[in-house]
Amino acid sequence: MGADQALADANSIYRNICVAYFIILFSLGVVGNTLLLSTLIYKQFQPRHVNTSSRRGTLQVRAPIRFHPRKHRLRFHSTADYLLFLLVFCEFICIWLVLLRYGLHLIADTDLRNFSTFGCKLHVFLSQSAINMTVAMMCIFSAHRMVSMKWPLGTMKRITRRRLNWIIIGSLLSVLLKQLPVFHLFYRDEVGDGVQKCIKSRDPRLSVYINVYSYVEFGTHSALGYTLLVCFNSVLYYTVNRYRRQNRQKSIVGVSKMEDAEITLKKTESRRVRLSASIVIISLSFVQVLSTIPYFLLIELNTRFKLNLVPVEYQFVVYYASIFTVFVNNAINYYLVLSISKKFRQLTWKLILRVFCCKKPELSEDCFGQQQERSGFRSLGSTNQMEKVS
Repeated sequence: MGADQALADANSIYRNICVAYFIILFSLGVVGNTLLLSTLIYKQFQPRHVNTSSRRGTLQVRAPIRFHPRKHRLRFHSTADYLLFLLVFCEFICIWLVLLRYGLHLIADTDLRNFSTFGCKLHVFLSQSAINMTVAMMCIFSAHRMVSMKWPLGTMKRITRRRLNWIIIGSLLSVLLKQLPVFHLFYRDEVGDGVQKCIKSRDPRLSVYINVYSYVEFGTHSALGYTLLVCFNSVLYYTVNRYRRQNRQKSIVGVSKMEDAEITLKKTESRRVRLSASIVIISLSFVQVLSTIPYFLLIELNTRFKLNLVPVEYQFVVYYASIFTVFVNNAINYYLVLSISKKFRQLTWKLILRVFCCKKPELSEDCFGQQQERSGFRSLGSTNQMEKVS
């Protein structure tokens, strides 16, 4: 009796820890993803700073900075911002559809799938589609950054926004078609003591279809999806390291030539932006793969091959802890981006000031200084041209 009481107390403690774990993840995820999506949208309405320079003989005339006002229409000018927005949007849906469902089931013993038969089928369809699409978007983002880092000019010509949209639409349609069988294979049935639960069909005639669906889901999502994700990010990581070495070498050579200093500065800034986007997707993918390992080993493989890796008395705790760990990336993605990108931190701060303090952010000091030098550049260019003519 004492051993049973001790086991019950231990399970109660572990359950409370899992509840606290869920609350932390859900709170961080909702706040972080909301701010991340809002900042990406806010960024698209900011004026773009365009700086040009040209050469005429031995003279180098630097054109003043120009501010291009953007129309009041949401359009992502950066492909990296566009892909990051779609990825975070999929992760945000997963938080509300999947993480919230398991949290409510743990706290209140309420399953969102058990209210109706149609709700059971619809929730399985939407949640599985969102999870699959998240991994698909990570693969697309990683592959795009990998190609753009190795062949930047070829990416601009070959991988246009329209072609990229067709790839995303094709991935979405493939995911939705793969999940269509759930409307026929899942239903709400009584599992004992009058309890209705959303489960797979127990009809012997559908057992073959259920096995086919399970193996196709496992093969495309867990095996193929994460294998491609690891491969793309491994190549991207190697490319980023090589790109950094080349960047340092080019910076040293460029600074040694005074006439090329300004052009080198522009190229260095462009490389820095590309590196930041690549480091963001590498970090997100690394956390995603790492956080999925416990679920893959302790739940997926353990259940599929009946390995009995977890004692019966701890299966409940291990199950929820492993599932919640899968959503660590969904919860901390915003904070990872903040730690990597200084520009994103500045945009977030401007957005917070704009929303909560009703304060319109001023131009940065660099841009303000360049605006003040605008007349100076013009007068310098005209003076040099006059001296050359005379």
